[in-house]
Amino acid sequence: MKKALLLCYIAALCASCGKSDKPTPAVVCDVEKARADNASKVTITNGIWGTLSLLTGDCMPLRSPNKTSCSNCPVKRTMRIYERTTTAQATPANEKGWYDSFSTRLLKEFSSDDNGFFQVEIDPGAYTLVVMDSGKIYAFGGADGQGDICLINITGGKQQADRTMVVNAVF
Repeated sequence: MKKALLLCYIAALCASCGKSDKPTPAVVCDVEKARADNASKVTITNGIWGTLSLLTGDCMPLRSPNKTSCSNCPVKRTMRIYERTTTAQATPANEKGWYDSFSTRLLKEFSSDDNGFFQVEIDPGAYTLVVMDSGKIYAFGGADGQGDICLINITGGKQQADRTMVVNAVF
């Protein structure tokens, strides 16, 4: 009797190891839908709001969209606004666009939600907008031609400021 039960158990395990006719569902990250949904969440009167996303994978333009591993998904992260910061005021990390620290004053710290939505009240002015990731400062590609790191000019009212982190992506 025990042998019969053991054989039935082994047969059931083997049957469950076979290939399924159903395709494995792909992870779909609809950043455009997230941006549209996030627009209805805005409650600030003066500052910035937007959607933070993470672009990863093989994003080669010649690949078929069905055969690419490229994804751009909304992400939850801590974000910071510093006084306008230049490369002379920053300690770079090992990778371009990443920093260990800034010597300028931190003005605001806030988080995006699971849908990538963020908003923060701040007066008009020129600032540096970055993301914290694994203890490092991510600066959306680094500095501009004048040495300003992630410069954002806030002109007043509600200003949309979508941002995309490009990490481990191939183009």
